[in-house]
Amino acid sequence: MKYKLENVSSEEQAYLYAPAENDAHSETRIGYLRGDFGRDGDEFWHTWFPCNEEMNVPEFKADLDAVISWLRGNSESALLKNRSTMDAVCRLYPENHMENPWHAEWYCFKIVTEKYTYYLRCFTGVGDYNFYLFCYLSSTEKDVGMAENVEKEFVSYHVGQVFDKKIGGEVGRFELICRMGHINICFMDMTEEEISVINSGKLDIYLSLIENIAFITAVFDNRLILDMPFHAGLYPEFNIENPMNHGYLVPIIAVDNRDNVIKAIRVVGLDPDFSAKLYSIALSQCKCKPVEYDYQLQHLYQRYTQEGIIRRAIRRNKVECEK
Repeated sequence: MKYKLENVSSEEQAYLYAPAENDAHSETRIGYLRGDFGRDGDEFWHTWFPCNEEMNVPEFKADLDAVISWLRGNSESALLKNRSTMDAVCRLYPENHMENPWHAEWYCFKIVTEKYTYYLRCFTGVGDYNFYLFCYLSSTEKDVGMAENVEKEFVSYHVGQVFDKKIGGEVGRFELICRMGHINICFMDMTEEEISVINSGKLDIYLSLIENIAFITAVFDNRLILDMPFHAGLYPEFNIENPMNHGYLVPIIAVDNRDNVIKAIRVVGLDPDFSAKLYSIALSQCKCKPVEYDYQLQHLYQRYTQEGIIRRAIRRNKVECEK
């Protein structure tokens, strides 16, 4: 197979390191290879560090072997052949040089195969490990599955239909399942103005974290404000997927409380930074199940207004008006 060395964007720099076990990229990290070329620069010492062993299947092992063989071969991309060849190849890619406080000789590359993505960090000097190769399951297969799920889930929803969930009250609710967030809104006697704003008006979505309870606050055109508490620890099992660099897709369904009929439907996307922070919070929440959640939430609402919750926001996602 013909591979190529690709540049690593600034947004992807985190894939080049092995931070905490449950960082934002841990779900798709299969493991990583660390090694050096020895004292003379022509050896190949390496150690494998597993992360998700259930992904370390024969198909991946064959793919990894093929990539390493290519990187150690006689091609112009043979970064892992020896130290002098690595240095020569890296000099062909000055745009791949990494800013690093410890060494000036760090370079980074990305290699994409059919199902996997490899991030290679190279050190061309002496006195440290010469390479780290981080191996990830690509998100392509998951993205296809997500698109199919979106189509299956929303193809039957339309304005005027009786919603198949009973919300009750005049509230907004937020759920995060797999790689989709869901906002369900319920009002009594929705006006045409409210319907129009929900359908296509300016929308700001804020993420706040107060005492390990997350608040998703949707502000429609600075007129309609809904704060929706969220705690992943309340879920019977953790079924939230890492958004990677794509962000969560969020359908918004507005229902009239009189007859549970759908009055407005809108789908928005949360940006990657917002989504990654939300995923990180969900991971933290699932490790610490809430105690007396309803009491804690009631106590927070006694201390914070909607505006106060927004002032505590750590992320903001802006959606402009739809023409």
